[in-house]
Amino acid sequence: MQKPTEHPNLPIVAPNSLILGVDPGTAVTGWGIVQLTTRGARFVGAGVIRTKSADPLESRLLTLSEGLQIILDTHQPVIAAVEEPFFGENARSALVLGQARGALLLTLARKGLPVSSYSPREVKRAAVGNGAATKEQVAFMIGRILGLSPTPDGKPFPNDATDALAIALCHALRCRISN
Repeated sequence: MQKPTEHPNLPIVAPNSLILGVDPGTAVTGWGIVQLTTRGARFVGAGVIRTKSADPLESRLLTLSEGLQIILDTHQPVIAAVEEPFFGENARSALVLGQARGALLLTLARKGLPVSSYSPREVKRAAVGNGAATKEQVAFMIGRILGLSPTPDGKPFPNDATDALAIALCHALRCRISN
């Protein structure tokens, strides 16, 4: 990964700050954390928060919020980036995704974290150099950039987790490290 760009309008963070990336979803929400150093970004952690499809929506939103709260308490990131929703043709899906994103944003706000939002195209462009990249291309590049190995059980990281890491990296590229 290239070093963060020096620009006066970019967010300023302390050296070694942790940046949280969140890929919202009602069934699966991905999260990823990178540490921003003077040499680029370093992998800290990633995973997913899963909800039960049989549960009512309000229970699923609570599960997402509580899961994110555990991640915030465990890792103590100082800034967050959340992917903006992609609105396809299904209005109901877009509404439910918006509710999940809202629950996650509220959790971040309660923790006092500054939050930036990025479109899927911006994230893909930052990670792969192509705003129309596939999930597989994003996962491959994130693995290369962060030196990811498969998880301890030998499986690759879930796409939702690598998407969240891409969101965190996208934001890392837009931050300046304070002196």
